[in-house]
Amino acid sequence: MKRTSAPSLPDRFHEVMLRTVSPDVGHLEVDSEHQIVKVDKKAAELLGYSDVNLEGSSLWDVLCEKLPAYHYQTINMAILKRMEHVVYTTLNISGSSVCLKIMPKQQGLRITISTRIPSDFSGRTEL
Repeated sequence: MKRTSAPSLPDRFHEVMLRTVSPDVGHLEVDSEHQIVKVDKKAAELLGYSDVNLEGSSLWDVLCEKLPAYHYQTINMAILKRMEHVVYTTLNISGSSVCLKIMPKQQGLRITISTRIPSDFSGRTEL
C-alpha cells in the first residue's frame, strides 16, 4: 500500500484561510518541471479558463496566452532564483487587472491570482 503524506497543518491552514477570507483569490500549485498539479476553480476563472481543466498543463502554455510577453522574463526570474515575487498585470484577452504572487515551495511553487489591485496600478511589475 502506498502511503502519501497529508499537507502540513500550516499549508492547510493557509489554504483554508485564503479561501474563506479572500473569495477573489485563486491558487495554482506548480511542480519543479513547471506543470500545473493543482488549480482551484477561482484561479482558472480569473485566467479565463472556467470550463477547462488546467491540471497537467504547462504553466508557460497557460500564461503565454494570457499575459503580456514582458512579464514572462520577470516571472521566470522569480522561479529560477526561487524568490517571492509580485506581478501586477492586465490579462491580454479580457483586459482584467490581476495580481500574481509567486511563492517558491520546497518542490515547485505556489501562485496566487487576485483581482485586488492597488489603486495606483499602471501595468507595472513589482520587484
